[in-house]
Amino acid sequence: MNKLNNFFILNISAYLFEPCCRFQLVLCRQLGNEILMIQTYRKISLPSELSSLNEADKFIQEFCTDCNVIPSRISDIQVAVLAAVSNAIRYGHQNHEPRLFYVECNFTESCIVEFIVTDSGKGFDFDKVPDPTDSNNNKQIGGKGIYLMRKLADKCTFNKNGSEVVLEFELGCS
Repeated sequence: MNKLNNFFILNISAYLFEPCCRFQLVLCRQLGNEILMIQTYRKISLPSELSSLNEADKFIQEFCTDCNVIPSRISDIQVAVLAAVSNAIRYGHQNHEPRLFYVECNFTESCIVEFIVTDSGKGFDFDKVPDPTDSNNNKQIGGKGIYLMRKLADKCTFNKNGSEVVLEFELGCS
């Protein structure tokens, strides 16, 4: 255990399994006799194929469960993050399997769960995605994932020309 002014790293772990890898860091703080988890961070890399949706879903569920996220909120998180993952595979990498995408998750002391999905695609203009609730777009295929991300997350930000999406969920911890 590495200590630094009542802060310490409780756990650092990395798991390598081809072609994926997982990384975890748990940072804690000691207040008197009490130890508080103030931040936990995990990252996974997965191949850009639709079968990776199952592994990503499991990763999201494990993280949320470990962070004591209530089940109804886990459902919102799963739908939004899996929409981002599906977009990374289908559009970011256009189903090119040799590429990897990344899912990072971060739970902070301020009770925010943040998920970052990154692909190595060229990105897109996320402001030009048509609104699927507009009656002129109701027969359009696609575009619903971004709509769901924006509706279910408390904050949805696109970076790197759209090849990275950051989804934040406020948990309202005390």
